[in-house]
Amino acid sequence: MRLTRGKLKTAPDWSEWQQSEGVMLDQYEEQGLFGEPVPATDKDAIFNLVWMYVDKELDKQKKARCTCDGSTRGGQVRVLDYTYANCVDQTSSRIFYAVAAAENLLVYGANVANAFGEAPPQKQGFYIRPDKAFIDWWASKGRPPIPPGRVIPVLKAMQGHPESPRL
Repeated sequence: MRLTRGKLKTAPDWSEWQQSEGVMLDQYEEQGLFGEPVPATDKDAIFNLVWMYVDKELDKQKKARCTCDGSTRGGQVRVLDYTYANCVDQTSSRIFYAVAAAENLLVYGANVANAFGEAPPQKQGFYIRPDKAFIDWWASKGRPPIPPGRVIPVLKAMQGHPESPRL
């Protein structure tokens, strides 16, 4: 079942999901991802936000992930460079772990809360259109409301933008 914000708002645990949204946006802010709201122009590349929600059963955690919709259907993407994101497929990773086990080697791994936010910005400067979750979070920080027609500059790589995996 795909979890959506609309469905989750009617759930008894909505406050936990909303808190998870805030945690995600706080992480972005700590990484310097967002600029101050600016007026939008016709020439700006403006993307919508996409939220994905996952109820992690093993660690009893509700996870909200905020990305931008960098698909070509939005008409905002301009390809300025080829993107190549190296990704090990399942067969390769299984062989890797099998060889490491056979050789009695140690394998170390790590997880980064938001690896994209640690990367430099894309060549194509872009903006996000603040949605209800973003607007609520922005207001919770004691900031003045975001006026209609304003967009948020994205100052670092953001998951969802086509250039981000390369960065």
